[in-house]
Amino acid sequence: MHLTTLFDQSLLGRADRAAMEYVGGDGILQTLTFGQIEVRANQMAHELDARGLARGDRLCVHLANRVEFIDLFLACTRLGVVFVPMNVLYRERELRHIIGDADPKAVVTARDADAIIPTMLECGP
Repeated sequence: MHLTTLFDQSLLGRADRAAMEYVGGDGILQTLTFGQIEVRANQMAHELDARGLARGDRLCVHLANRVEFIDLFLACTRLGVVFVPMNVLYRERELRHIIGDADPKAVVTARDADAIIPTMLECGP
C-alpha cells in the first residue's frame, strides 16, 4: 500500500479534527486539521508539478523544523518525488556531498541558507 493511500484513509471522517499544532512565524500556536493538511499538501504538490518535478525526481530539502517541511514531504509522496532531507546543521562539505550524490532536480531551503546552496549548485559536486 502506498503512503498516500494510507494518509487518504486516515482522513476518512476526520477532516475536521485537529491533526497538528505548531508555533507560527508570529510566535502564536497554530492548529491544522487533517483536512487543512491535505489541502496544503495538494497545493504544494501542484506547485512542485508546475515547476517540473515528476515521479522519480529528487528534491533536496534543507529546512529547520517547520510546517512547510510536512507540506513538502506529503507533496512529494503524492507525486512520487524522492524527498531528500538535509540536516540544517550540515555545512557546505556535507551539503555538497548530499547534493552531488542525490543529483536533485531542485533544492528547497530557507532564504538565510541561500549563500551556501546556490554556490554549490553552480559548482556541481
